[in-house]
Amino acid sequence: MYIKKNVLTVLLCFMGAAVIVALGAIVKANIGTADIKQIAAYSYQQSFAELAEELDGISDDLQKSMYASSPYQAMNLAASVWKRTGAAKTSLEELPTNKLNLQQIPKFLNQSGEYILSLAKELMNGRELDDGDRSTVKALYEQARSLSQQMTELQYRVNSENLKYDDLLDFISLDDRQNTNGNSDITASTDGENETFVSENPLINMENGLDFPELNYDGLYSSHLKNKRSVFLADKDPITDEEAKNRAAYILNCNLSDLTQGEDLTVGDVKCVTFDGKNKYIAVTMRQGYPYFFSKTREISDAEISDEEAIKKGKEFLSKLSFANMECVFYREDGNILTAEYVFVKNDVFCYPDKITLSIALDNGQIVGMDASEYIMAHSAKRTLVPSLTEEAAAKKVTAISPEESRLCLISTNGVEEHEKLCYEFSGKDNAGEATVFVYINALTGVEEDISIMYDTEEGNVRR
Repeated sequence: MYIKKNVLTVLLCFMGAAVIVALGAIVKANIGTADIKQIAAYSYQQSFAELAEELDGISDDLQKSMYASSPYQAMNLAASVWKRTGAAKTSLEELPTNKLNLQQIPKFLNQSGEYILSLAKELMNGRELDDGDRSTVKALYEQARSLSQQMTELQYRVNSENLKYDDLLDFISLDDRQNTNGNSDITASTDGENETFVSENPLINMENGLDFPELNYDGLYSSHLKNKRSVFLADKDPITDEEAKNRAAYILNCNLSDLTQGEDLTVGDVKCVTFDGKNKYIAVTMRQGYPYFFSKTREISDAEISDEEAIKKGKEFLSKLSFANMECVFYREDGNILTAEYVFVKNDVFCYPDKITLSIALDNGQIVGMDASEYIMAHSAKRTLVPSLTEEAAAKKVTAISPEESRLCLISTNGVEEHEKLCYEFSGKDNAGEATVFVYINALTGVEEDISIMYDTEEGNVRR
C-alpha cells in the first residue's frame, strides 16, 4: 500500500506540473497575441495619420492648381498630387476596410491624380486651361478639403480614445449599411472603460459624402472607359444559345454533351454566353460566337515541343477560329506552359491593341487557355494606317539609343477622342547591353509617345 501511495503522489505531482506548464504556455501565448494586436493597432493608427496628412497635401496642391498658368508650375503640382494620391491609396489599403466595399474614395484618389496630370500635359502641349477645367479642379479641391477635415477629426478621435485592437477593428470595419435591426447606431467600448461612443462608421460617411463630377481625360481611370464599346462586334450578327454552344464545343474540341450552359456574362457592351464542362470553362460572345476567353485545366507533363513549335501551333489555332494575320510578339514560359501574345498585322503595321493571349501546353501543343478580350474590344478593319512622317525623320527623334530595328505599329491610349496612335517603333540595346529599349515616335506628329524595356530571360521575354 505504501508503494502505491508513493506512485500516486508522483503521478499527482507530474499532473500538477503539467497543468502549471500548460497554464504558463497559455499565458505566454495570450501575452504574445496581445503584443501582436497592439502592434497592429499602432499600424492602423499610423495609417490613419498618413492618410490624413496626404489628403491635406492633396487639398493644398489642388487649390494651388486652380491658379497655375505656366506648364512648369502645373507639372510640378501635378507630380505632387500624383505622388500624394498614390501614398493615400496605400495608407487606405493598409486599413481593414475590405468588408466596407469602398468605391468612391479610391475612385476619387485614382481620378484626381490622373486628371490633374492630364491637364498639365495639355498645358505642356500648348493648350490653355478654360473655365470648365478650373471649375472641375475647384470641385476636386473642395472634395479633397472635406475628406482631409473628416480624416483629421477621425485621426484625433482614434488617438485620443486610444482604442485597443479589437475595438479599433470594429470601429474601422463595421458596416452599418448592412444593419437590419432598424438601428443604424454602433456602440463600441473604449480602452477598458465603461464609457462608450455611439456613431456610424466615419469612413462610410466619407464614402457617401463624396460627390465629384464625372472626369473624362486621357488616363487609365477615366470615366469614359467604363462605357467603352466593342469596335469589332458592332456590325456582327447575334446568335442563339444553341449556336453559341455549338461554337463553344468547336473551340474547345469537345462534345456538346460535355458542356452545361451557365450564367450570361456582360463586360462593357460585350455580352457573352458561358459554358462549363469537366475541367473547362468558356465565354462566347452573343454576336457571331467568338471566344472571349476560355480555360482548360489538366496536369501538364514535361515539355516535348520547343517554344517555336508551340508558337506555330498557336498561330494555326487562331487561324482556325478566323483570327487571321496574327503574329507572336512576346512569350514567356512557366510550368511547361508557354504564354504567347499575338497581335494583328496589316500592311506590315503591328496593331498592338488587337492582342490575343494563348496558353499553350508544351507537352503536346494543346491550347489550354485563351484571352481575346482586347482584340474583341479594339479590332477594326477601317483603320487608316498611313504615316505623315518618314521613318528617317522619325529616327532623328531617337537619341538615347542606337536603333537596330524599326517598324510601324499602333499603340493603345486611354484618350477620350483618340484610342490609338500610329507610331514608329525603334528598338535597340540599353547602355549595359542587357535589355532592349523600345521607343515609340508618333508617325503623324513626331512626338515621343512611349518607352518600354524588354528583358530576355530563360522563361522568355519580360516587357515593362
